[in-house]
Amino acid sequence: MEPHGIVDRQYPAHHLGADMNLLTRFLSWLKWMVKGQRLESEMETEVHFHLQSYAADLVRKGLSQQEAMRQATKMPCGHPWACAGGVN
Repeated sequence: MEPHGIVDRQYPAHHLGADMNLLTRFLSWLKWMVKGQRLESEMETEVHFHLQSYAADLVRKGLSQQEAMRQATKMPCGHPWACAGGVN
């Protein structure tokens, strides 16, 4: 057994374990970043869909398109992201 910090020259793969761990961690971080951005984009699309649907419901009830969009984007709690359950 070699002293701490000395690489086993007969089995260089032992040394690669630390590098692969770093590579694995980097790839995991990269996937998380890409997935996080995609998730955020999908959530934005989802909220937009619900706002448009709610505005369309308000138009069917007699509001103008402009007033319907104003009301649809004005959540009782102040912001669409802050409302529990979002817009139905």
